[in-house]
Amino acid sequence: MPDYAKPGSFEFYTSVVPNPENRTPKGYAWWKAGTPGVRSFEVGNTDWAAIPIVITKIK
Repeated sequence: MPDYAKPGSFEFYTSVVPNPENRTPKGYAWWKAGTPGVRSFEVGNTDWAAIPIVITKIK
């Protein structure tokens, strides 16, 4: 985790492979709903996606 990370930031591990970088800033990753390991669900009228994580560091 970089020194400049804001308080409340966290680092995590997941076995779910992120999508290839596509205009994603360095140090960021994203996961697409519907891909293997990504759970999609709806709350009200809002679509959400979730991945399993293990938090490894908290600032």
